[in-house]
Amino acid sequence: MKISQMNTEHVSQVIAIDRQCYKSPMSRKTLDSTIRKARGGLMHAVVAIEGDEVVGYLIAEINSPDIQILSIGVQESSRRKGVGTKLVSYIFDLLRDHKCISVNANVEEHKLEAHFFFSSQGFLAARTLTIGDKDAYRFRYTVPFDNLSDMHIRAIAENSLAKRLVKAEEDDALDE
Repeated sequence: MKISQMNTEHVSQVIAIDRQCYKSPMSRKTLDSTIRKARGGLMHAVVAIEGDEVVGYLIAEINSPDIQILSIGVQESSRRKGVGTKLVSYIFDLLRDHKCISVNANVEEHKLEAHFFFSSQGFLAARTLTIGDKDAYRFRYTVPFDNLSDMHIRAIAENSLAKRLVKAEEDDALDE
């Protein structure tokens, strides 16, 4: 199994998997837009491929110091075969590459299989929230402090400081 960047030739297979996983699957237009954003570096959209077949996908957004998993799906016949683990491993590599410290995934309350999956990957249910009219849990994986390098910590601190400075400038502009 290999993980590859999602492209337009994967769209129909990803939509078929999405239909198996969610009551309101993504439209072709939404998925095409996601692929364009991924090409522009605003998101990451990948597929797990076994032979010639797409067996899973993952869409994530990096907002340092966090990564948010927006959608993940695995074909029913490929579940419990390591596909989801391989996709989450891809995200864990992004943590290092982008000097992020955590990954979040919002999971609807009734999706117990997904709760167990994220828990098995080291995520903890961090809080409850409401998405639309549905209750959900935010699962969070945080890089253990021992695994953070000095450079990683410095980059996170600089990014956090930059965000606070921008916020302060925005607040000052509103006060004028």
